[in-house]
Amino acid sequence: MVASRTTDASDGFTEAQIELLAGIVPALTLVFMLRTTHRTARTVITTYLGTHAAERVLAGNIVRGRAEPIRAVVWYSDLIGFTRISDTASADTVLVLLNDYAEAQVEEIEAHGGHVLKFIGDGILAIFLHEDTTLACKRALEPPNIGTASPR
Repeated sequence: MVASRTTDASDGFTEAQIELLAGIVPALTLVFMLRTTHRTARTVITTYLGTHAAERVLAGNIVRGRAEPIRAVVWYSDLIGFTRISDTASADTVLVLLNDYAEAQVEEIEAHGGHVLKFIGDGILAIFLHEDTTLACKRALEPPNIGTASPR
């Protein structure tokens, strides 16, 4: 970690001020490192578990066997013709396609109140939580403004 200091005092920093700054640098470094690590961990957990599950894990709900009943609509979607595409396109092209597809789907799912649970190749598994399953269905079936993927 690098830090620089400046002052508008014509004589610069006093020795006492330099000692004070030097004394607080280790604490500031620790704070910055913890914040950076926390932000990275939150991003990784959210990426791999989805927003809803990540929040539960970060809140400490990580005991194996602990469960809570939910009422939800399950969403699954995949790309039509993906096997043919992956057989004929380059790996780089397929990766770009998958990333664009996942980004568009996740944005729409989350915009409609859903939570992505898992990526399965070209498939996405999500849930729409709500005690009123009619409302959850409505959220899941609201028309997305994306490609040719369709909910199943």
